[in-house]
Amino acid sequence: MPEEQFQEITITGCNPGKTGPMLTTDYKLIASFYFTLSAVPSEEWIHVFEQVRHARHQQSSERPLPTRVDSRGIVIKCRPSDLQQNFDDLKTDVAATNQNYREALAQMARDKDRERTLAQEIEEALGKLKL
Repeated sequence: MPEEQFQEITITGCNPGKTGPMLTTDYKLIASFYFTLSAVPSEEWIHVFEQVRHARHQQSSERPLPTRVDSRGIVIKCRPSDLQQNFDDLKTDVAATNQNYREALAQMARDKDRERTLAQEIEEALGKLKL
């Protein structure tokens, strides 16, 4: 996806129909909160998001919060009393993902430009070659 076509992905709301209680593997009750997104994220965007989340948890001593991204939303699992802090972190991570993804797209565009320039230089050099 070219950089100029990338529209930042934002959290647009919560889907109550996909939000509710769940039982963890250690038999504790928590809630699964489904937040809708402004656009369907690409696989590359999801990969960057996962890197951002992983980096956040490496920098802190807290256990990683279970998070899943699907075609139209992000699911986080936590206790309702912890939702605001986790939602704030999620918004920060989405913003960081947009920034990192935009930078990755710009780097890919620069790399493609360099490849095209080098291909032209190779073609010119071969054309000037006296066999």
